[in-house]
Amino acid sequence: MYTDLFVTGSINTFGGGINATDEVTLWWTDSTTYSQSSLYNGSTYTTINVPGMTNSRALGINKTGQIAYVVTDPYGVTHGAVKKGNLYYIVDFPKGTQTTGGGINDTSEFVGSYTPAGKTVPQPYTGK
Repeated sequence: MYTDLFVTGSINTFGGGINATDEVTLWWTDSTTYSQSSLYNGSTYTTINVPGMTNSRALGINKTGQIAYVVTDPYGVTHGAVKKGNLYYIVDFPKGTQTTGGGINDTSEFVGSYTPAGKTVPQPYTGK
């Protein structure tokens, strides 16, 4: 069975992740071309943007509903972020730039990438 997922008012909608309880993270582009994030629980879309960020892309989600993001701040700098409950945490890999978040497992370990200082090619990392 397939379900069409589309956030009302979006230009386009992209799937991010799904967990064992069928919660789905989505990110979508609004009419001003900013990226927004939503959580779909099977019947309702809830906005879950990271506060203070201009772009918010929800990607991974674990069984407890913790969410990994890639976000952009108002200065154009990319960060990773993690939502745990109602709290949001910005993730910046030490000694690097352009950190992202991509996935989060059921023990709250997240994965993403960052660009090491003095380098131009990103590399993966994990963290808690």
